[in-house]
Amino acid sequence: MTHLKFAPAVFGRSFNSLVENLMDELPIYNNEWAEKRRNWVPVNIQETKDSFEIAIQAPGFSKEDFKIGIEDKLLTISGGTKKEEVKESEDKKTVRKEFKQYSFKRSFNLGDTVDTENVSANYENGILLVTLSKKEEKKAILKEISIS
Repeated sequence: MTHLKFAPAVFGRSFNSLVENLMDELPIYNNEWAEKRRNWVPVNIQETKDSFEIAIQAPGFSKEDFKIGIEDKLLTISGGTKKEEVKESEDKKTVRKEFKQYSFKRSFNLGDTVDTENVSANYENGILLVTLSKKEEKKAILKEISIS
């Protein structure tokens, strides 16, 4: 009996390419849900005693590609790459073109503890880090009231 074995990395890469190419051609896949899924970026959110930190994995962008805004306690972070044209010449032709224009948009509801006037962002090594400072807690004031 002969057993057929696939090298996992080679088979996985080939199979993924086959499925992606097939899905791109199916009309049912080109719907709104699929478009949103393609434009989704992974996010990690951490809380410290002084702030909330939102880390967005977005490799291949430059800091000018991002837009961050707050409106009515809704933080919106978006980004987009520009379509790069592949230049061809007599001695160079494109055999395969997989680079695509890529964009995303994520929104987050902010609680009352966030100081929306104190927000900073930094982009380094493919990670956009947005830091939202917390408001200082108001300490309870003890006031004694005299009775007349």
